[in-house]
Amino acid sequence: MESEITYKITDKELKSAIIEPLRREVIAEQKAKLNGKLIDVETLAKIHDVHPDTVYNYLKSGDIVCEPRLPNGKYLFRLGNAIEIDFSQLRRNLKSSKK
Repeated sequence: MESEITYKITDKELKSAIIEPLRREVIAEQKAKLNGKLIDVETLAKIHDVHPDTVYNYLKSGDIVCEPRLPNGKYLFRLGNAIEIDFSQLRRNLKSSKK
């Protein structure tokens, strides 16, 4: 004998109880897959539509970090981490620190 149960929840409850946990899980899984791939400064700059010099400047200031540098001095980034860099926020932080 089957029975049916109906729950009434608000959109906010649905989002916090089901949607957000699933979203975080999917993002974590995708990030783990992407972190297996390394990219260089030029690729990072293309992804974010910034000049490679911008990436180098933020590396120099310590605002972004990379993997340990290669013996030839090349900077590499894990793709999953690299796509999360917010250059707009970095720019705002830089402007506010100059005031």
